[in-house]
Amino acid sequence: MKNDRDECFDCRYDDKYTLTVQYNDGKDGSTGCSGVLFNSVGNYFDENGVLCYDRFTEDLKKIYDQTRSNARKVK
Repeated sequence: MKNDRDECFDCRYDDKYTLTVQYNDGKDGSTGCSGVLFNSVGNYFDENGVLCYDRFTEDLKKIYDQTRSNARKVK
């Protein structure tokens, strides 16, 4: 049974987050690109609340590689 306090808690906290990666190539950093991942933190934790590091780093590597590739296309 939910009360007003539970509903207020649900509104303040969301499991969705935005991870932004900024990639700058070169010494002056003039060539850059960014990538964004919008996901649920629940995707990275198992049923015991333990971080599944491999899942997180896999998604992080994907967004990094995509951002780096896009920065090279800009050159």
